[in-house]
Amino acid sequence: MNISPRRIAAVVALLLAGCASQQELENPVANYYLLRNDSAVDYQVKPGLFHVQAYGQKSLFGILNDDTARKTWAARATQLCGSANYAELFVREHYVNHNGTASQPHKDAYALCANSGMSKEDAIALISPRSQAEARASASGSQ
Repeated sequence: MNISPRRIAAVVALLLAGCASQQELENPVANYYLLRNDSAVDYQVKPGLFHVQAYGQKSLFGILNDDTARKTWAARATQLCGSANYAELFVREHYVNHNGTASQPHKDAYALCANSGMSKEDAIALISPRSQAEARASASGSQ
């Protein structure tokens, strides 16, 4: 029996699609970066205010290093702000578990650049409702 490479590819694609969770399908960009060590995803909330999520080195054997996510986050915030002169707001650090096979450190925070012209109080007022909504969505997704 001769099976064409196209049929094999189609079967593999169907099997892999069945492994994706609903959350992974809803956020494909973040999940692409989630699979990569020392990567970051960010967006600009306002000029000089950024939301940055950083992923550190995955661990297959339970040896975790929080510093890898912190260093990746700091490097990306420095790039976005043009210097290391920024404030960290609403910092959340935790581990992401990859289907029970590996854990990965994750840092999620806002970077307020010193040159933004925005006060820390104004930035907090701007992102506070967004942070609360994200926290609620994250909590309901983990239950």
